[in-house]
Amino acid sequence: MRRTAFLVATTVFLGGSPLGRATILTPAGYEGRCHLTHQTALVLFYKDKEWLSLEARYALEAVPPSPGEMSYAYSTSSGSKDEDVLPPARLAWVVPVPAGATPSTPPDGDALQDLYLLTHPSMKSEYDLKTRRPRGLNRFGTDAFNERSVSVSGEAVAWVVFDGSGETALRDLKEWIQKEGFNGLDVGLAEDYSQRGWTFAVGVLEKPEKTGVLGGAAFQFDSTEVVLPLRFQAHVGEFDFALYTFSEKELETRSLAGWRIRGVRSWERANREAWFKGFVPLDRTTPPTGLVAYLEKLLESSTASISPQELLFYVWEGDRLNGYGRTTAEQKRDFALPDKQAAKATGSPKQGSSGRGAASRARSWQTGYGRAGR
Repeated sequence: MRRTAFLVATTVFLGGSPLGRATILTPAGYEGRCHLTHQTALVLFYKDKEWLSLEARYALEAVPPSPGEMSYAYSTSSGSKDEDVLPPARLAWVVPVPAGATPSTPPDGDALQDLYLLTHPSMKSEYDLKTRRPRGLNRFGTDAFNERSVSVSGEAVAWVVFDGSGETALRDLKEWIQKEGFNGLDVGLAEDYSQRGWTFAVGVLEKPEKTGVLGGAAFQFDSTEVVLPLRFQAHVGEFDFALYTFSEKELETRSLAGWRIRGVRSWERANREAWFKGFVPLDRTTPPTGLVAYLEKLLESSTASISPQELLFYVWEGDRLNGYGRTTAEQKRDFALPDKQAAKATGSPKQGSSGRGAASRARSWQTGYGRAGR
């Protein structure tokens, strides 16, 4: 009887409550929840090694009183007022990573903002229009020149990666959550990663604001393809997503349509090679100096024999991930982009194409799906 009571209590604490469906953990008993509204990922993939950096803008909001909330997106239409929600003492960000991952150095906010400006050229620069300077936007879609806009500087997060992998890593994660007094782990999705032999990283943010930017999470690990734990983002709310990838290899990218992730149209119009092939050699762009310095630092740590300018540069984005009627958990496979040549050699199904016709078809299908899904 006592054992049964303990198991029930553990289930409620880790995943059975209305709050138990997130990757951002809040202290047990906290009445609000944390919604990620924007996420940015930067990947360097070189010689079967991946450097993954993540950044997220968060917002603390009220929990609807009804226990039957919809899982596809957070909503505050129930009458609860977000302005009444006070920030907790701290937050914990959980990120699944492949076994053997170690913390790395994240890019700073200035480099990510410069990347956004580079890949979202204004109509003035795109068409050489003689017009006044357009309004500037930051990477979160707010006016960069408005003093009231949310700061884009990240809040420092202290990261730790659990040793081991699989069930051992998941057990250690659960024990850490209970010891630290947090709540909200999505146990079902966490088990999916543990069954694949992954481990978990946890970053703690002390004294969060009501809304802000979680400073960069950065990890390095061995991998034969670009991987990103997008399925684990199923219950963080509806968010916009940007992914910048640098690699010396061509990647299979057709699977992006299934995630409703696509190339940046203004960038593709300004770079014909991005439109036809899906990438642009970095040396044919004018990359921000801060970004080049960051990539150089990562490549030096791997004793790479190439410079950042020799990398291929991919830019993708998605809006309203976890939008109406669709969550990232519905994907049968997690996000992964294999090397195109390796995929051909192993005879795996084709997942991408460098031809304009195929790119257009994928884009048309994806656009139509987006309309149907909303």
